[in-house]
Amino acid sequence: MAEGATIVTHQVNKPFLEKIASLPHTLTPDRQEQAKKKPAFETMTEKKVMTDGNHVIELYHMTNIGHHDGLIMNYGRSPLLDVADVHAIHKNIKIEGAEEIQRGLCG
Repeated sequence: MAEGATIVTHQVNKPFLEKIASLPHTLTPDRQEQAKKKPAFETMTEKKVMTDGNHVIELYHMTNIGHHDGLIMNYGRSPLLDVADVHAIHKNIKIEGAEEIQRGLCG
């Protein structure tokens, strides 16, 4: 955040992240505490497609995964798929908009 990176997150996370970024970090001041910059956010709901013209990243909102909602990231034509902070994707858990990707993961 202090370096100027835009945080891409689901819209429900934005108020929490704004609050955390604005709180003082006085015990161990980090770069955000020193810079005192207001972070930039880009929010999404169910699906977001981002591109630089050459590469595409698709973000999908995941629900009913056991502990909290999350995001699954598909890196376009690349064979990479990232699921942050999710222990397992079960075949009976529906990921809206990412059914094809999920079939490839869960069989």
